[in-house]
Amino acid sequence: MSGKKIRLGMIGCGNIKHQHMAGIYEQVPELNVTAACDVNPVTLNDFSDRYGIPERYASIDEMLENADLDAVSISIIPEPAKCEMAIKCLERGLHVLVEKPMALTVKEAEAMGAAARKAGLVLQAGYNRRFEPIITQARDIINDVERFGQFTSMRVIHAGMCEVPYVFCMAQLPHTLDLIEFLGGKVATLRTVTRKVFNQERFDEIQASLDRPGEREYNAIEPGLVGLSAETTLEFANGAIGVFSLLLDSSPGRGHDYEVFGDKGACVTLNDLKSGVFENRQGSKPINTGGGAFRKPSSFGLEYRHFYEWIISGESKEISLQDALDATCLYEGFIRSLQTDEKINIINGKEV
Repeated sequence: MSGKKIRLGMIGCGNIKHQHMAGIYEQVPELNVTAACDVNPVTLNDFSDRYGIPERYASIDEMLENADLDAVSISIIPEPAKCEMAIKCLERGLHVLVEKPMALTVKEAEAMGAAARKAGLVLQAGYNRRFEPIITQARDIINDVERFGQFTSMRVIHAGMCEVPYVFCMAQLPHTLDLIEFLGGKVATLRTVTRKVFNQERFDEIQASLDRPGEREYNAIEPGLVGLSAETTLEFANGAIGVFSLLLDSSPGRGHDYEVFGDKGACVTLNDLKSGVFENRQGSKPINTGGGAFRKPSSFGLEYRHFYEWIISGESKEISLQDALDATCLYEGFIRSLQTDEKINIINGKEV
């Protein structure tokens, strides 16, 4: 069945969708984008004109009623609306790729998963960083017991300047938490301690500048919060341990770094997904980069290639539905611990 054309509709035509389209053109010619949907007519028409998309719709209901599709890709906020749209599309018989985060709560994610299982359709969460060549190479090294040994510990830093901590957590943190489990396996427990900076006047200015209602709502979870540092201890299901540092009042440009250690004196170091090194007692070796939004091969293109092959073959390789549910549970547990400083236990993808 290789080479079969899949008719794809794009829901949400904002900036990230341009990276999606570049990846599709490069990696997945079998995906034929025939329809686009966005509530903003300017965004919709600019996007559709740029990529020659013939059908354009102002609402998801209009698209589902009129477009002849096999699958959709959803990239919108707020997250509850994304969940509702995904379920509606699955119930109409369409495979769904949904941009991360899949959901912000386990309840919403499980509802999406139940709809996909009932329909017998693909629901893939858009964790494109799993498809970065540097990440897949690192994961292969970590899983090579002969070279790396057993995974024992991990240190992760995500640092930068950001005055909207909860918006950042919603938009970017799901990637980091997902990669923690992609590289190290399932997290069993976590606990977070925090340093928080409050400035109500500055907070009000920031709220007024946010043009998306979903972002304003999520940013207001802790009114007045404009700075955050958080240290999270992790216990993995396999007995390994880890520390995750989220530093949103740090120097700009630090990005996200990973150090993963094995019991044979081995270490994999990744610097902001731009460079990597594997070290053991025999010496060190660079890990090739490649990938990225605008590098080739594009991680978005590889993500869509996985989506297409999952639809055609019925098998997922790099990210399963359960992986996406686990990532949502880890995210919700982190946010709860961030707010309470309590230890969160996670068993079989659910907090207990």
